[in-house]
Amino acid sequence: MWGGTPQRNMVSSMKNLPTTWNVKTGQNIKWKADLGEQSYGNPVVAGGKVFVGTNNERPRSAEVNDDKGILMCFRESDGKFLWQAVSDKLPSEGANDWPLVGVCSSPLVEWNLLYYVTNRGELMCLDTEGLADGKNDGPFQDEASKGPADADIIWRLDMMKELGVYQNNMANSSPVAWGDLLFVETSNGKDENDEKVPAPGAPSFIAVEKKTGKVVWKDSSPGDRILHGQWSSPALGEVAGLMQVFFPGGDGWLYGFNALTGE
Repeated sequence: MWGGTPQRNMVSSMKNLPTTWNVKTGQNIKWKADLGEQSYGNPVVAGGKVFVGTNNERPRSAEVNDDKGILMCFRESDGKFLWQAVSDKLPSEGANDWPLVGVCSSPLVEWNLLYYVTNRGELMCLDTEGLADGKNDGPFQDEASKGPADADIIWRLDMMKELGVYQNNMANSSPVAWGDLLFVETSNGKDENDEKVPAPGAPSFIAVEKKTGKVVWKDSSPGDRILHGQWSSPALGEVAGLMQVFFPGGDGWLYGFNALTGE
């Protein structure tokens, strides 16, 4: 996951990593692979695969050649492209889904499941094998494309449609997990003119079941005080023996909740 651990302290235990590289000569570069022309979703490495969010400015499929949000999967050993998850852009464009930005969320991987937020504000659970294994896993069976280079969706939670969220410009929260729960910010925020919060009662923070995507608890404390948008990501920490989850609220405040109950 982005940050390495649920605490996101950005410290790695790896040793003897290269500190210099040269793109032209290939010094300390094992392989390279084409992404889109804008990539804000940090790469995550797990189970012999590399996952990264990008846009569709260098299409991997002739049938998918316009502006999309893309999550790509590569083989870690040699950079071979394996599969991609494709998300259509929202019709409201810049108000909720900025053109050509692609996917900004960084995925979380546990075993063979991957969780991330699409450009459409959908919290998604994918099978890390994609559809290349010939199996369409999970209750979700309505993938738009079902070729071997396509994603296998396990479940999907549309935060705009199902929770009433109005995301400002883009959704980009990177999920974090603890126990059976997954935590994410919703990117709720102001309107296109930056004048008011259209959905002050919509949740800013949610906890969902990892297996089903069902919302366990939610909180809308920032309300109409959101200054612009919510583009941060939660982190976990144990305080006085209690596991807590922390969210920047986009209103100048940092919020902490009992991770299990949301209190």
